Amino acid sequence: MSDGGIQEAFERSYAKGGTVSIHVVDAHTEPWHDPITVFFQDFEPGRGRMVLECYGQAWAAYWGAMSGKTIREFVKDASAEYLCNKLSRQKQTKTEGLYLRRLVNAIKESL
Repeated sequence: MSDGGIQEAFERSYAKGGTVSIHVVDAHTEPWHDPITVFFQDFEPGRGRMVLECYGQAWAAYWGAMSGKTIREFVKDASAEYLCNKLSRQKQTKTEGLYLRRLVNAIKESL
């Protein structure tokens, strides 16, 4: 995949007749930044999840009401603060919170 580009990894149909689309993003914005891999999964319009992985750590969040948007559209439009709050762990340090903010900002820039 190209830096900051989006490549559809695969599309899979379920027995219920629905389709789940998964898109993978590799975000590289600064040479000093660890590689970031993000999986965007759309279950149907307005329902999806995001899984973010960087340097052996992972964060995930699910949204069940996104006004009919895809998960990528929703993440692009949402504020970094909101996304960080949704992805953050209950007991994370201030340093971990700042690291997550840098990752979220890099993802938003790559979309």
